[in-house]
Amino acid sequence: MRLLLILGILIFSLTACDKQSNNILEIDGVQIRLVNISNQDFENVQVYDSTAPVVYGNIGAGEITPYKQFELAYNYIHPTLMVNGNELSGGGWCPVGELPLEDGFYTFEVSINNGYVYAAKVVD
Repeated sequence: MRLLLILGILIFSLTACDKQSNNILEIDGVQIRLVNISNQDFENVQVYDSTAPVVYGNIGAGEITPYKQFELAYNYIHPTLMVNGNELSGGGWCPVGELPLEDGFYTFEVSINNGYVYAAKVVD
C-alpha cells in the first residue's frame, strides 16, 4: 500500500507540470540586460532596437537590470543615459555587414569614460 502511494505521488508530480510551466529554457527572441559597472548612478537609460527605444529607466552604480526583449540587436549597443543631469551617449555605429544576435540571453556592461557611454557584451 505504501509503495502504491509513493508511486502515485511520483507519477502525479511528473505529469502535473505542463509544457507551459516548464518554459524556463525556452528562449523568445533576444533578451538583453545591463550592468552598471561605473561608480555613478544612471538615469533614463534607453537602448534602441530596430524600431523604438527599450527603456531600462534608472540603474544605480553596480546594479543589474532585468532582461528586456529586443526585436533586433547586434554585438554592439549604444545606450543613452543621464548622469548628474547631463545626457550621455556612445559614438555612432552602423551595423552594415554585422549579423544580428541570435535568440538568447545577453548581458552588456555599461560604463562611462570622458563623457561617452561604453557597452561591452559579456558571456552570460
